[in-house]
Parts: sequence; structure tokens; C-alpha cells
Amino acid sequence: MKKIYQFTLLFLLLTNNLIFSQIKNSGFTSQFAKQINSIDDFFERFNFEKSAPFRQYLNKENPNMPYNRSNFLTILFNLNSTQLSPIHVEQFLKQVVDTINPVHLNYNDHHWYAEIICKVTYQKKIQKLKLVLMVEEAANKGYSWNIVAADGAFLKMNNTPADSLKSANLKENKLPKVSNNKKFFLTPVSHGIDFTNLENVFINKQNIDDYIQTKQKSFELAKLIDLIKNSKIVFNQISNISYHLLQIDGWILKIDYFSRNNDNSGWLINELIMANEEEKKIYLIKQLNII
Repeated sequence: MKKIYQFTLLFLLLTNNLIFSQIKNSGFTSQFAKQINSIDDFFERFNFEKSAPFRQYLNKENPNMPYNRSNFLTILFNLNSTQLSPIHVEQFLKQVVDTINPVHLNYNDHHWYAEIICKVTYQKKIQKLKLVLMVEEAANKGYSWNIVAADGAFLKMNNTPADSLKSANLKENKLPKVSNNKKFFLTPVSHGIDFTNLENVFINKQNIDDYIQTKQKSFELAKLIDLIKNSKIVFNQISNISYHLLQIDGWILKIDYFSRNNDNSGWLINELIMANEEEKKIYLIKQLNII
């Protein structure tokens, strides 16, 4: 089994190096070709779209270069990750490039999430806040990014009357419903600007509900909403962004950004988890605090 793992990993590394060595030989040296600069770029390469800039460069610089969708998928993995099973990678690639039922990613599919780690000030102390956002369709058929979960040590339930009341109201579903007819929102291209507009959620506190998903809220998210409405929390900055893709049948992909001066950089698959639908539900609860 160990030899199989080593062989598969070696195959991935050789395939990746072959593609980029041919790019270098063609005289193209731009970091653009090496790095997956955005999630949109990741989606385009994953889907093997003809319009993908990276693919257009390959066709222009070396039209005789032998590559296929499997090559494109291979270079989307973080080859330095210790959390990737080569056997799972091999199974995943076979499923995605199946000639009868190929698998593609879709922005409008709401089964993908942005996990944003922020620094905020609460009670005069810098606190770590995790926000989870998802793509949601609005009443006008448009799309926006909406906050679906929150987590942080300072958001946990304390033995206070306010927290006890909030918990009771959540259990009895007495909290105000969020309208689906929203006037304020995080634009559908917020991921393209690394959610630099997230601060608006904290500034536009009187309309905080417009930025929240329309479904049931966790205790932590309900508490965060109250803190923002009552000006008890200040947004400082975003520390990190990750993406969790649950769109593909049987799999969970975690995508992280790696800034390094080599061919395998940018937005890459850092974790690949085999999971059925029930296991995905558990993952949403345990990893993202989505109820």
C-alpha cells in the first residue's frame, strides 16, 4: 500500500512539473501562468473552460503541448499538503473527468462556503471571529454572499439573563425572521475582492439583518447580530480566507491560499475528504458551525 501511495504522488508531481517545464521552455515567465490568483480562476481551470486565461496562454505559446483536463486538475492540488491521500486524489480525478458524467463547479450552487477569519475588538480586547458566508439567491433572482454562521470564544453562551433568553428564543423560534427582500447585501463578486467589503456589515449596523441568511441561526450568530446592532463590537481586519466546496457528490474540498515563489501556488486544494451526504451535514456543524 505504501508503494502505491508513493507512486501516485510521484505521478502527480511529475505531471505538474511537466506542464510547467514546457511553459518555461516556451519563454513565458509571468507569475500569472504559475499562480491560481482567484477563486474564479480556480473554477475556470477546474472546469477546463476554453476561455480560461491559463489555457489560452498554453494554446498560444505552445499549441502542440499535450495536456488534458486531468493535467489541469492535478495542478489545483497543494502538492506539499500532508492532508491529501494520493489514493483519494486518484479516485477523485477519475470521477471528475468521467467521459459520460463529467463533474463541474457552479458558482450559483449554494453548496460552497467562504470561511473568513477576522480580528475584531470586543470589550477593549482583540478577539478572533470566524464568519462563514454562502451564496444565496434573492427574491429578484440575483445572488449575493450572506453570513450563514459565526463562531468565536466571546460568542459562546454565558450564564447571563441575556444569553439565556436568547437561547430560549432560538429554541422556540421566536427571533425575528430575516426578510428575503433585502436592500443591502455583499455583492456576488465579493470573493473577487477578498471580501474587503465585509466591514460594511459592521458599519451598516441598523441593516445588519440584510446581510444574514434567511434560514435558522445559531446562538453564536444571533449573539453577534445583537453585538453589532448595539455597537459593542468593532471590525478590524480579515486574517485569512478559506473555501469549503461540498458541491461534488461524495467529496468535500477545502481550498486555501498559498503565497510562495514556485509553480504550485495560489488557491489550491489543501484537503480532500471522502464524505456522503450525512457526513457532509456533520462537517457543516462541526467545522463551520452551520446548523
